Amino acid sequence: MPIGRRLAFLAESNDITDRVLALNRATGSPLSIAFCSGGLPRESADAVLLDPPWYFDFVRPMLSAAAHACRPGGVVLISLAPNRARPSAEADRHIIIRFARRLGLAVIDHSPLAIGYETPFFERNALAAAGIYPPPQWRRGDLVVFRKTCAPTRPPPASSVRRREWNEVGIGRIRLFIRRAHEAISDEASLTALVDGDILPTVSRRDPRRRLANVWTSGNRIFHTGNPQLVLEAAISCAGETIGSGVQPRLWSTIRERETLERVAAELRALAAIEAQEEGKVPTVAAERSVAWRWSSTNYWSRSTATISG
Repeated sequence: MPIGRRLAFLAESNDITDRVLALNRATGSPLSIAFCSGGLPRESADAVLLDPPWYFDFVRPMLSAAAHACRPGGVVLISLAPNRARPSAEADRHIIIRFARRLGLAVIDHSPLAIGYETPFFERNALAAAGIYPPPQWRRGDLVVFRKTCAPTRPPPASSVRRREWNEVGIGRIRLFIRRAHEAISDEASLTALVDGDILPTVSRRDPRRRLANVWTSGNRIFHTGNPQLVLEAAISCAGETIGSGVQPRLWSTIRERETLERVAAELRALAAIEAQEEGKVPTVAAERSVAWRWSSTNYWSRSTATISG
């Protein structure tokens, strides 16, 4: 570790955290890893570093937990959306700063565009689908530093597990997300395309097409199916094949259902192969196809009709 003290890593219980746990064990456990449902001891940290998704439903509980874990006089560092990342970015930042004051946190520094990010695979695919080929580290975040000056006026966040609306299954390198459903709408489990080329050309929460999707890949491909449970069974079958565990889906009542499951499993295997190939490629800028890139700003393009982030 670059500093001579033990660090704590607080995370949700999900597939990514499982990988961090495995890597941590393989490297001698330099991190103390805990789940969000347990939280950190009150006033136990001199500094807390937060890198939340740039949405209130993530920022507020994480900032609240950080304020209660931070000692008086300690600091909380957080990455927030820069201006133009989305239309409301500047207003959102002011709302978060006001919220932080009620937690006993006062701003002591704001460094615009100070944090660089590697473009994740799903966003790289979304940008390419929109005809945009930026540099690998195009996205920047603002670094805001708070000092804890007094005790929070808000109660500490309740320790609870974030409710999951999606099942996640790994098929090779692909992460497949299937929205939970109480019952099938249809006996047919086809993956219906929602956009041309299957890849949603944006990572914005505001895009209305997101509401139609109940099958999503880590390459930002979206689909709709009338039978999410059968797609989940097919995904579990594929996952068992890739790890050689012999995992088998439950027995379906009809030959037609079994044939449908096998057909969907074949579609999922094909998707996994495509995305494994895409993820392994180093993106290249195709100047003749890409929209113009404005190097004076790392947050937006000089001409683009696509809603890209936020």
